[in-house]
Amino acid sequence: MKEKRKSQFNIRYAGLSFLPLIISIILTIVAFFASFMITMISGGRGVAESGDTIVNEGIFNIIRYTLFIIIFGWWYATLTSNDDVKDILEKRILNHFKRITSNKKRMGVILAMLLVIGLGLQFMVSAIIGLLNHLFPELFVHYNELIESITSNQSIIYIISVVLFAPIAEEILFRGVILKYAEQAFPAYPAIFVSALLFGLYHGNLIQGTYAVAIGFLMGVLVMKTDSILPSMFLHFIINLSEYLIPDSVYSRTVPCVVIIVISAIISGVVIVALIRKFNKTVNVL
Repeated sequence: MKEKRKSQFNIRYAGLSFLPLIISIILTIVAFFASFMITMISGGRGVAESGDTIVNEGIFNIIRYTLFIIIFGWWYATLTSNDDVKDILEKRILNHFKRITSNKKRMGVILAMLLVIGLGLQFMVSAIIGLLNHLFPELFVHYNELIESITSNQSIIYIISVVLFAPIAEEILFRGVILKYAEQAFPAYPAIFVSALLFGLYHGNLIQGTYAVAIGFLMGVLVMKTDSILPSMFLHFIINLSEYLIPDSVYSRTVPCVVIIVISAIISGVVIVALIRKFNKTVNVL
């Protein structure tokens, strides 16, 4: 049985909600300089070899997310348990794994639903951006350059860092540590919104940050309903992976974009409602 969340505003925990984000910026700077040194020593100019980068972006991401996982993973563990690290590993992680695998049929259904949601959200968001890009191309110049730099980067190290490391590290940070503090400062849904808002700010640009807030809110709801960050990690993994699997040509015309938006919104919405209802019946399913 989960504890009842506090409904009274707590300024101390509200302030602590922002601290992990600040520390993540510091760790990002540390990772940048570390990857810069590695890139210079190896004689490389960057993963994409575009001539205008000074770090290997794959190595930079690996270092950054590894630091996130180690530091924020330990932080999250201390927030969720009064035991020492050994007890955390034995009691929380191993027991959690046993609980996940104890009902394989239910787990398979939930993973399939998360897969549909992840793909549906990726189709919907990309189609919305594609439609707006057709209507207001001047507003999307910087964003298009950013996405092009991500999807055109075919380095195995870079892809692994985005698809595998990023979901683990960012979910521990935002739906783990930050959400834990926010829950002590705000009621449940405002706490989720705070973590989602910080997730949007973390992305550093208005367009990506806007849909990151919406998706981050959904991930926060998953964490609240299941009392676990594993479902949000898997959903995050699907979304990041699908960025490489779905070609941009799908969103090259206005009419297909509108059709994709409507269909993906309906399918994602129905599955999200069904998944939340499933979680309302029993918690701790993942």
